Amino acid sequence: MSAAGWVRLHRQLAEHPLWTQERFTRGQAWVDLIMLASYQEHIVIHGNRPLTVQRGQVLTSQVKLAARWKWNRKTVAGFMISLRKAKMVDIVTSKETDTGYTLITLCNYGRFQDTANTGADIENGATLDIGADIERTSSGHQVPTINKGKKGKNLADADASAGGGALSPDSTKRRRAAPADPNVKVVLDAYHDAFRDKYGSPPPLNGGKCGAIARQLLRGRPVAEAVWLVREFLDAPPQFYADKNLCGMEHVLAAAPTLLARKATVGRP
Repeated sequence: MSAAGWVRLHRQLAEHPLWTQERFTRGQAWVDLIMLASYQEHIVIHGNRPLTVQRGQVLTSQVKLAARWKWNRKTVAGFMISLRKAKMVDIVTSKETDTGYTLITLCNYGRFQDTANTGADIENGATLDIGADIERTSSGHQVPTINKGKKGKNLADADASAGGGALSPDSTKRRRAAPADPNVKVVLDAYHDAFRDKYGSPPPLNGGKCGAIARQLLRGRPVAEAVWLVREFLDAPPQFYADKNLCGMEHVLAAAPTLLARKATVGRP
């Protein structure tokens, strides 16, 4: 059978018993990382700190992967080393006692996952030199780095060193440049204030992206309701988002129908 072309796997496979009930093979573990990788930039709360996870990255730990794959930590560590040596991944770790993490960046995730690449690369049985391709990191992903000697430097700071912007109030103000629609600014300010009240620091906002999401949130509803959705989400997020520590503007938008349905059911003010 030819190895050319593509297959599509739904992410729900990653939680199906056929996938998870037995000890993973190394190949299965690699595909699992692809399915676990974030498909878009988003914010998570890790140890009471907001961290930005980029597209094509997996925020996890060796302990979690060992439990998921039914391996021991030594096997996971060896597998990560082999992937990194093959330039298939880049890895950033934080070994703080309570908030340690492993951030895995899949090299060239965009090349193989972006819809724009599903045509010319595979037509007429054309093959892709995957071995050569994984030897360089996709220009679409900037990998946060941690300077030696600065143990526990948080991901948000590392993202700033890669051009992603810092969490300082000044940079947040620059990112939250006033949109043309005053209602958009009202929604973004409500999100900024509610996030800061809950977590003690401002969110790492991307003004253009968050402004577009705020406009979608305002579509067909009054500004007061949009502001309520933002505050309600941060105050009492639906269980799915709470379990995964998801707290970005895109998650407010996605959870809006659930929040409104809950309000109608329980009469939450």
